[in-house]
Amino acid sequence: MVVPLTHSSRGKTGSVPSKGAPNVSADLTPAAVRLSEENLDFARSSVTTTSTELEFKLEFTSSSLERLSAEGYYAEASQSLSLALRYTFEREITIEARTQLRTFEASLDIQVSRLQYSAASALTRKEDIMALVRRLLNDISRVAANDDKGLGGVVIDRDDFLDIAAVDSGRLANKLEALIQLTVMLAHLKQLLADEAAVVVILDAQPEESGGLTVVEFEERLEIFHLAIRDITADSAPPEDGSRLESTTVKAGAGEGTPPAEELEDASAPPLVLIDQLAQNQ
Repeated sequence: MVVPLTHSSRGKTGSVPSKGAPNVSADLTPAAVRLSEENLDFARSSVTTTSTELEFKLEFTSSSLERLSAEGYYAEASQSLSLALRYTFEREITIEARTQLRTFEASLDIQVSRLQYSAASALTRKEDIMALVRRLLNDISRVAANDDKGLGGVVIDRDDFLDIAAVDSGRLANKLEALIQLTVMLAHLKQLLADEAAVVVILDAQPEESGGLTVVEFEERLEIFHLAIRDITADSAPPEDGSRLESTTVKAGAGEGTPPAEELEDASAPPLVLIDQLAQNQ
């Protein structure tokens, strides 16, 4: 970019006094005259325009689900956030005593998700097989101790009997069967000796069941952050949508006996304003 350092003087001519500086044409702007008075070397001064590009993508999703049935209740809720940020900028770097304008890309990726669910279902607990045997023995003892009643038999479900037979290699089932047969025979003998017939009792050995409610709650969170900066000088190209931001850097070359060169950056001010600012900083 070439910055004009002249403006229309509307007929004003002549030279501007300077402090030891060479003669300056009146066609220069006041800022340029001020810089010339400060012994600014225009031949060593330059203006460089750099550009930046900002691109980002944001996604947010949220969903929920609820289901109610005879088996129970289920609810689920999830949220997720995804942010992708790309920032392209140019910087001058010195490599092997050579200044190069390089293009860099800074990328930031953020992913955050959250999942919650809760479930409630009916729970049926079946009586333990040993608890069933103990309860059956108590019932047999109670009937046998009653003079007006006699044990006529015991009804046991096949699956429950197999569970009993699996205890102690079947010895528990054999002893229980012998006890039931003995109790039934004693009941018949009691009826033969008694003047009145006793009430015959048939025991139904069914395991008791208890109801309950099972509640499960779960929450999961996931957070991922990734930051990277890479040199994309060979891959960079101007965007077609005009999303590139420009900034101007003025480098003032100093003449003999002046301080080192200064840099002033402003992403919005025009070049002449930058020169005015540079002149005010002198």
